[in-house]
Amino acid sequence: MIERERREALHQAMIDRDLPVIEQALRADDLALRRAALRAVRTVTEVPDDAAAAVLTDASLELRRAFYRTLLHARRTALADRLLPSVRRQWGDGEAAALLPACSAEAAAQRLAELAHAVGSWTALARRHPDAVMTYIEAGDPALGVPGCTFWRRWGNVLGILAESLPTRTMALLEKQPNRYGLQLPSRAITALVQADPMRAWPVVSYDDRKKTSRRHYDAVAALDDAGIIAYVDGDVYSLWAVLGHLPTARREPLVDAFAAAAPELQPTWAEPLLDVLPRARAEAEARRMLEWHRPQWHASRRRSHAEAVELMLASYLPFAEAVEVLTEAAASGTTTVRTAARALLLRCAAETGDAGEVLRQVEALAPRVLNEQDPVRRSFLESLVGLPVAVFGDEWVPVLEQLTAAAIDAHDSSEQTRRTLRLLARRTLRHQTSPGLVAWALDVHRLLVARFGAAGLDVPSEEELNPPPQKRGRRRRGYGYRHSPPPDYWRLDLALQPGQERELVAVLRPWLGDAAVVRDLRRALGRRAGNCPELAMPAEETKATPSGTPVQAVQSSGPAEETDLALPSTEPLAAEPLATELLAAESSEAALPRLLAEANGPHSPEAVAALTACCARARPSVLGPALESALFAPDSKVTLRKQAVRQLRRNRIPGHLDVLLRAWQQPDTHRDVLVAIAVVLRDATEDPRALDAVAAAVGPEMSELMIRTLFQPHPRQYPPEARAAYAALVRNLLRASNDGGVRFRGLKAFEVWAPWYRGGFDELVDTLFGPDLDEAELASELIRALIVAGSGADRVPDVLRRLADDPARAKLASALTGTLTSLRNRYQNPEPWSLDLVERCLSALAGEPRHARIAVRLALALVDPAADDLDDRLVAYADLLAGRPYLTGVSENGLRERINHQLDERALAGLPAAAQVLAARGDLAGGLVAAQLASLVLGGRTDTDTRDGSWREVVTTLHTSPHPEVADTARHIDL
Repeated sequence: MIERERREALHQAMIDRDLPVIEQALRADDLALRRAALRAVRTVTEVPDDAAAAVLTDASLELRRAFYRTLLHARRTALADRLLPSVRRQWGDGEAAALLPACSAEAAAQRLAELAHAVGSWTALARRHPDAVMTYIEAGDPALGVPGCTFWRRWGNVLGILAESLPTRTMALLEKQPNRYGLQLPSRAITALVQADPMRAWPVVSYDDRKKTSRRHYDAVAALDDAGIIAYVDGDVYSLWAVLGHLPTARREPLVDAFAAAAPELQPTWAEPLLDVLPRARAEAEARRMLEWHRPQWHASRRRSHAEAVELMLASYLPFAEAVEVLTEAAASGTTTVRTAARALLLRCAAETGDAGEVLRQVEALAPRVLNEQDPVRRSFLESLVGLPVAVFGDEWVPVLEQLTAAAIDAHDSSEQTRRTLRLLARRTLRHQTSPGLVAWALDVHRLLVARFGAAGLDVPSEEELNPPPQKRGRRRRGYGYRHSPPPDYWRLDLALQPGQERELVAVLRPWLGDAAVVRDLRRALGRRAGNCPELAMPAEETKATPSGTPVQAVQSSGPAEETDLALPSTEPLAAEPLATELLAAESSEAALPRLLAEANGPHSPEAVAALTACCARARPSVLGPALESALFAPDSKVTLRKQAVRQLRRNRIPGHLDVLLRAWQQPDTHRDVLVAIAVVLRDATEDPRALDAVAAAVGPEMSELMIRTLFQPHPRQYPPEARAAYAALVRNLLRASNDGGVRFRGLKAFEVWAPWYRGGFDELVDTLFGPDLDEAELASELIRALIVAGSGADRVPDVLRRLADDPARAKLASALTGTLTSLRNRYQNPEPWSLDLVERCLSALAGEPRHARIAVRLALALVDPAADDLDDRLVAYADLLAGRPYLTGVSENGLRERINHQLDERALAGLPAAAQVLAARGDLAGGLVAAQLASLVLGGRTDTDTRDGSWREVVTTLHTSPHPEVADTARHIDL
């Protein structure tokens, strides 16, 4: 720690603006005093830049990072810009990227592309320099990854920050990415987007299923004028309904009039969804208008119950005197659906009058009929009671509620859903009512439920449902991943009972407290309030036991000298504990460093090695470097200490550390685990070409499996663009170093990631593919397929595929390559334009050979796009390949189905009938079968009349007259 006098002198100097004292502290040998003086750099503006920069002289890692943060908070951008080149030159790209947020916007924009691979906190950089980060993301660095769930998990938080400051550019960026599955922006980002442009924002944020998201969106839409809202809804009445709910009542009716005027071709019943949000008078007028149209339109082809339910719904918006007559008649007659709907509407209309007596009269009139109904009808009636305002209930309701309760519980068909609805009604009563009669009825409901169903009558979830076992998952970022959703709290009585009512409930249930399950569930439902009831005290035999079976209470009551299973073994204090205490209490970590290095070779090496991380971060490089170098090369040093020395040499950026590590790398007697630790450092030392050269020179059959796996781990985003090609070549060479299946599998996955930067010879891979060694040929095939996906070697692919198809020994490789080519066209993301040309050239290379028909058909199917303008030509080419091959036609039907279903939208539905008619009119077997497959696919899975009229009927008629029995028989099974 700093001496008290020196700290007080520095504090007084900051108060007095005594610059000589502050400058002396910034250059002091004591690093703790330097760090304390950083406060002056932030608060005392008179401190010159040269004096502030003196802090970095022989500074520890911890002090350097604190200095970068100080420059950021002090907004000393000029000093940060001046120091950036020297920091990068002396301590590498990692610390230069840490300094980047403190720099000016111009410097950040200029240097970000060079330092993007070393940025540790993109969120901090995005908050300070959003324009620079947005420009970098818009540039489309391939190392960022393909937009998808993984992409959004990594960049979702960054885009959330950018959306707050650059909402328009963020929307433009997201609009270019149709696949936004997994993107969940923070609430403030969504608010910024919808406020900037509500119309453009909704498609962008619609993947977010949170309720607050849609509320923020519609609040922003409601802030527009009437013309803007009409343009937004674009004739969709349901979108208008969503917006009206967020508008003041005075604006709703004029907006509806403007909507009707802007869309003159509306259906007569267009206003049905709007009745709940319109003013009462306008809703009554619209309901009356729709009733006058609806009643004459009814005919026998429609479902009677549905038509009557629609009429009852419209009638419920009429004045109560008119509605009650119609609803009362329907509630006593008709089908079950009609009676259920009429009763619910009747109670809603009565509640809207505000007359509690009228509501009770309607309930008393309906109750005798409900008692004789089946369980679903009783449950619907109880749900209607739950939806009534609590204020209409009173003690006069008790008789009718008791009748309904008895019918719901005692009936032989009583369901769990009905009992849950009854408990919900009783819970609302207990929470909001103090009438003695209603409270007594609500408590009696629980008594009757427990009397018949036991503990199941309380419907308390089990302990496993409330506290599921934790699942091991990977690191989860904020706002993403799976979370356990607790069950609804409908069973929690402590949220419904008034203070003291828990004792009344226990008194009512006292006859059944002998059942342990009832006591357990009742205790769980009451929560902490169960402690107010002595009857629910936990029995002694049910106290929580220790792993050895001893109750906790017994252990707690045992004396200190008594041995129990919970007693910890008596051990001596660890040697690392006083070292850690000394490290925290010492003036400098350098005082504890020699002792920690000595203890790292002793019996308590794990604790000492772990303590070295914090100690090295606070030590000067001039002192730390020789100590770590000595520990690395000392013959008696443990392997764990040597590995830690390697990590700390790199982490603290000791001057000349790479020379030290290269010397250890080249020594033949270096332990293999230490070599792996050095390899991790060398693979990341992109600023010095000697590092990757040393690793590449060591690649060979003698390299250990652990070393190879370690070198497969890096991602291209961790490397600057100029170093990616070298590492891609290294990954390719590592695949030759091991024949282990697991290592090769990981290597192929790594090469798929690095393939866009591979600059090796494609011809060399082709030669290996057709060489005598089939194992090497299979590896070369995997590499070629990865390069094809990355867009490399497209000019050689048709010839390679043809040669593979001609070789019977490599037929499996030809099928795998064909699968890669078809996957380029079947991606959920928009396929690249070059992939269409590549698949067409491969198809042309194989179409002339009958023995290649199966592969050619797969390629032809990959070119079929239901939404493309050339759909007719694609399907004709596909049918030509199937000529004379009826078996292959049936085998490829599933592939055709997948291609059509992939983009079966309105545009595809409009173009498919014409293409099918062209195939059907040809008169050949293949064309007829393909046309029949298209008709079955579209007409078999859809029920709307638009797809069954007109052109499709003509297609099926043509197929009926086909001279081929197979086609005609298939057409007879197509339902029009």
